Amino acid sequence: MSIYGYCRISTPKQSIDRQIRNIKQEFPEAIIVQEAYSGTTLDRKEWNKLVGKVKKGDTIVFDSVSRMSRTADEGFSVYQELYNHGVGLVFLKERHIDTATYRKALESSVPMTNTAVDFIREMNRGLKELHPAAMLSAEDSTSYPGVTRPVNEGGLGFDYKWDMGWMNDTLDYFRTGPEYRPESYHKLTFSMMYYYNDAFLLPLSHDEVVHGKATIMQKMHGDYDEKFPQARAFYMYMYAHPGKKLNFMGNEFGQLREWDEKREQDWDILSFPIHDAFHRFMKDLNQIYLEHPALYEKDYETEGFHWIDCHQEARCIYAFERIGEKERILAVFNFSDQEQEEYEIELKEAERLTLLLASDAQEYAGTQQYDLTDIELKDGKAVLSLSAYSAVYYKILCPKKIL
Repeated sequence: MSIYGYCRISTPKQSIDRQIRNIKQEFPEAIIVQEAYSGTTLDRKEWNKLVGKVKKGDTIVFDSVSRMSRTADEGFSVYQELYNHGVGLVFLKERHIDTATYRKALESSVPMTNTAVDFIREMNRGLKELHPAAMLSAEDSTSYPGVTRPVNEGGLGFDYKWDMGWMNDTLDYFRTGPEYRPESYHKLTFSMMYYYNDAFLLPLSHDEVVHGKATIMQKMHGDYDEKFPQARAFYMYMYAHPGKKLNFMGNEFGQLREWDEKREQDWDILSFPIHDAFHRFMKDLNQIYLEHPALYEKDYETEGFHWIDCHQEARCIYAFERIGEKERILAVFNFSDQEQEEYEIELKEAERLTLLLASDAQEYAGTQQYDLTDIELKDGKAVLSLSAYSAVYYKILCPKKIL
């Protein structure tokens, strides 16, 4: 029986030595397998070799569970597959989810987390009684049911659950080169398959801009000039997607240095026109969000969101509708590096489209000067031209008889 230590870093700025040191300290006999810069590719060759080599009775040690997988869903699948093959898994920073702990719980028929669950329920119930306006959020990447269900209905009593799957999948997609995005297309559709299970919040927290992970702007694929149009389109996708928003400081003006609690933000970067334009774009995007309830008032109701087109894999185009009590908004995205001309879209009970926001407008350092004339639909269809790495919001105007 062999013991392997798997160590992975995602960027050249990260150090793999700490992971190796931590594993060797507890398992001196471990055979170290190293994977470098896995954040730049979808293929982890050393990991695949290791999974193909391990046998029943072998053990794989990780510094943390985040080194095993990129997303919660991938991690659950890998964990179950290796566990079922008799391979032990050890996570130095999360020993409560080691396979030995899991196996012991199954054998004793004792639920693993009942005490902790009861504690969380009682804590949340008490907090709400003392401070009814308090907002309780769970940074939870598991599929545990009922995280945001009220305690009296058997839930944990949180107001919101961080959608870590959305965050990981979306950032992975935007790190990916445009030539590979068609095969990753459904990373951006998957979140809506489970979305209504809980009241989700879309998190771009401090944890995504520290410890060698790069800032949100830096995560965008390509060189300096390519990153800005993608970041503008990315944020329009985030704001149109159902769920409350969490965006950490510095993201709003495209900071290019990771957050450091010992330093203030790099405000002087706003002297560069492209950063100033990005800052203005984020202001306008926030204003659009506040002024158009369709973008938030039915976040957790199935009738508040409707896919218009989620099968444009080759062109990397996505289109969906957000629906409120008194308005409908169309959001269209082109995440390819090519202009997509004559994109035809069909809308039910629609007459005209009024442009609300375009990520590629010249005032945001984009390339397009927009004609603000409404687009008339013919036979319920509109034809759009979409710039590379762009997003647009339109207000859908309906015939008066429908309103």
